[in-house]
Amino acid sequence: MFKWVNITKRFFPSHFAEFSTAMPPDTTYITILRHPSTQYESLYNYYKWKNVFHVTFQDFVKNPKMYYLKKNRQTSSAPRHSFRNPSLYDLGLTTPIEGLKEDEIYEKVKSLDEEFHLVLIMEYIEESIILLKDLMCWSWDDVLYFQTNSRATNEVQGMTQEVIQRLIEWNEGDWILYRHFNETLWTKVEHYGKERMKEDIATLRRKINEKTTKCIAGTKHVTELKQITIKRFQLTPAGSKSSECQRMVRPALKYLSTLNAKMSGKSKRSISLN
Repeated sequence: MFKWVNITKRFFPSHFAEFSTAMPPDTTYITILRHPSTQYESLYNYYKWKNVFHVTFQDFVKNPKMYYLKKNRQTSSAPRHSFRNPSLYDLGLTTPIEGLKEDEIYEKVKSLDEEFHLVLIMEYIEESIILLKDLMCWSWDDVLYFQTNSRATNEVQGMTQEVIQRLIEWNEGDWILYRHFNETLWTKVEHYGKERMKEDIATLRRKINEKTTKCIAGTKHVTELKQITIKRFQLTPAGSKSSECQRMVRPALKYLSTLNAKMSGKSKRSISLN
């Protein structure tokens, strides 16, 4: 039987106890994590933290604590907690990591494990998507995707193993969080079945390729918010006439604005997602 699914997406720190009181009791909670090193590099460049710390990303990672504390001394209020352990911050841990003991971090991770039905891992997005499909009893069409919002290759900072290790040490709380849910993901894959997962990944790739052939003529790079160069898709003639193709290539923030307008009821007519 067909059933509507309501989806709420949060871009701000999550306080589960408060948020859950506004949601139906059968709500399914999911989130996604990324390796702390690549997450931090992306944030540093996207949010122009170079203008905050007055050093390049490569210089910052040589001694992040020094630059962080220096910034603290220069301002009447501490920098946003997202300058360190941004994933934990987004998931509701707004207490500065310096004031927490390691067992308190593990306790927070444990509570998150109890709150979320599934935590996707960016580095294993195919396995994550298939587990999500299974959890939600969705069809293949419900989980097909194109990778949007990716930066131009020349804007992504290369990282040596030493830089990666320094970022792991600086974001130790996020590393504990990531390791836990990475292990949890693979436990779920084991339960799902490795051979079944392998077959479903092949199916997912095939269906994405078919959708790409239908929708995508090519890509272009455009300079958008914060002067970041982002990859955007160009549609085929058939894709330009397809509302599905148009939705699949729509930038996340534009899609969110459309959904917000629809959900807020500001328009008296039904708002198209095209």
